Amino acid sequence: MPVGKPVTLSVVRDGGNLALSAALKAQADKLAGARLDPRLQGATFGDLPESFKQKGLAGVVVAQVAPGSRAFSNNLQPGDLVAQINGVEIHDLAALQGALAAKPTRLQLTLLRGQRVGTLSLQ
Repeated sequence: MPVGKPVTLSVVRDGGNLALSAALKAQADKLAGARLDPRLQGATFGDLPESFKQKGLAGVVVAQVAPGSRAFSNNLQPGDLVAQINGVEIHDLAALQGALAAKPTRLQLTLLRGQRVGTLSLQ
């Protein structure tokens, strides 16, 4: 279905039929870290490039990190692939948002940086 096109959904609930109308929205291809968690301020996250997916990788990529920002101070770098947050696998930007929706007190990222995998605890 094309983005913006209204869709009618038929739902059965408590034995009765219910018709709902909704419009499809485009999914964001980039997210500002500050919208997700203050510790990510200055970072921009993007969908994984197709070349990474073809290698069997999953996650989101750190697209940009502003010099002097909190994300920069926390040692995030452009090109980092975020595979997990607090042990929860991240497959796309929606999963990234979901993992941070509960505002976790501890924020530990599992990253692929170059050929190395490591963890990064953010302050």
